[in-house]
Amino acid sequence: MSDIGPDTQTLEVLGTQNLLDVLRRQLEIDGVGVTTTKKDPPQPVVIYPVEQRSAFDIAIPITKPRLSHSVRKLSSLEISAFEPVYELQPLDERIRIKIRMDFGTTGTEVHQAEIGSVDIPIANTLISLITQKVMQRAKLTDVFAELVPLMRDYLAT
Repeated sequence: MSDIGPDTQTLEVLGTQNLLDVLRRQLEIDGVGVTTTKKDPPQPVVIYPVEQRSAFDIAIPITKPRLSHSVRKLSSLEISAFEPVYELQPLDERIRIKIRMDFGTTGTEVHQAEIGSVDIPIANTLISLITQKVMQRAKLTDVFAELVPLMRDYLAT
């Protein structure tokens, strides 16, 4: 191995004679020189601990999770037993947006109107958002399909 130059790479291949022949032909087509050897590759170096230092060895603890979430009992929840987490207080006045249209060159008012909030989300979108928030706060994963019907029932009460 001392005769290998800096631009030479060694590739060790173990396989059947047919595999070695195919590989040799492909490499020669690409202009790569191929040589073979009959001796085994060098054996690995085995490192053993020093006996005198064994008194200083420490045991590495095997860690296990201490907390685990059990979500198997979601279907047995009694939704009617839960207290509301938020009390809705009706607004005194409807949320409105006032729009005023002015003529650009003279700056005179053309029209004025008040409109209500038009981008009210669909109920399913709201239920989905609330369910995702519950999953985040309860640190639940992969239970969206089980939790959505429970959230619908909870929101209906």
